[in-house]
Amino acid sequence: MTYARIIFITMLMSLSALAHASEDTFDIVTENSFVPISVDFTGRTMHIYGATNIKGNIIITIRGKDIEFALHKKSKQYGMWVDKKEAYIKAPSYYTMLSSTPINASLFQKDSYIGIQNVPHEIKSISGNLNKGELWRNAVSAQRRLGRYSYQANSIVQKGKLLFQASVKLPSDIPTGTYTLLAYIKDKDGLRKMTERKFYVGRSGITKLLYISARDYALWYALFSILFSFLIGVGATYQRRQY
Repeated sequence: MTYARIIFITMLMSLSALAHASEDTFDIVTENSFVPISVDFTGRTMHIYGATNIKGNIIITIRGKDIEFALHKKSKQYGMWVDKKEAYIKAPSYYTMLSSTPINASLFQKDSYIGIQNVPHEIKSISGNLNKGELWRNAVSAQRRLGRYSYQANSIVQKGKLLFQASVKLPSDIPTGTYTLLAYIKDKDGLRKMTERKFYVGRSGITKLLYISARDYALWYALFSILFSFLIGVGATYQRRQY
């Protein structure tokens, strides 16, 4: 059993002990605080565990760092359909919302940024369309098609009276960076409890080295790639001549 696994099991036992306490308790842990991305990364299922002695609907949101991306719209030019940039959007690179019940409008909280439509964002229109509400809806739809924004109803499952578990599939092209995981308990009186955890998605091994080289030393990386390709070609030619 690995050291990380022992720590994780200990944390689960602590959650269960806390939930048995007389005062209101609500906490969560993730199985891993670091998600490595390798060359053959095809996505990963992240498991979230928690414990509470509070009755109510459990809501978990996972949010990535803010990035800027372009929103495109198909338009017809000279008889052909082309993708035309409509706006630049600055918003979370990833956002998903999990719930222990069906998701409806009553769960969305503007002040707590619960629900994709309530997430802070910036919009810079470059097409003349000044309807920011429409542009944001289009951006959300585009990100949902890519699997980066999602809702997952009934995805938090009770494990006995006090423990619960949720699983979320991280996409293969998930951006690197720090992710914030927020969990809430909501009842008829509103949000009663909130807890926060973070995890990091990053490149590992040779993938990390190549990424940093291409990003920070672009010229040297390009020259090295050309030289490496040349040497591979020379080596292959020499091998053929030997036979």
